[in-house]
Amino acid sequence: MSKTFYITTPIYYVNAHPHIGHAYTTIACDTIARRHRMLGDDTWFLTGTDEHGQKIERAAQAAGKTPQQFTDEVSAEFRALWQRMGLTHDDFIRTTSDRHKQGVQAFGARSATTDSSTRAPTPANTASPTSSTSTVSAPAIPAPIADAPPKPSAKKTTTSSSPPFRTS
Repeated sequence: MSKTFYITTPIYYVNAHPHIGHAYTTIACDTIARRHRMLGDDTWFLTGTDEHGQKIERAAQAAGKTPQQFTDEVSAEFRALWQRMGLTHDDFIRTTSDRHKQGVQAFGARSATTDSSTRAPTPANTASPTSSTSTVSAPAIPAPIADAPPKPSAKKTTTSSSPPFRTS
């Protein structure tokens, strides 16, 4: 049974129009997805837009639109650009779509029923019953290995007495 190769771009923030940075990361993911498909791997390439936040609300206000109207337009620009570029994503998700909201709710429900001792620390599962705030500790960073081999020197040494370039 073949494993599926999953790759995703960032979900792009839609407070402004698509730019070269968006195209760069999407082209990079598309290239990797195409390679995996050529190798015969079952591949799933996801991209999309993040449509929540104060910056989006402010950008919509400045454009004289509601946040939903604004995100609909900018998200459509992303989709049109990816189509014009011939990119091969399998799915385009919007954080305002019903299926995304349902997926997040289902994930939250599954997470709430999972034994808290097997989950990563979050404010929800680390707060003490008597405190009004919670603290999440970062994982400890392992110390370097004492007997690790030394890193190679950046300097190149030559054993020849002649310079490494032609002088005449």
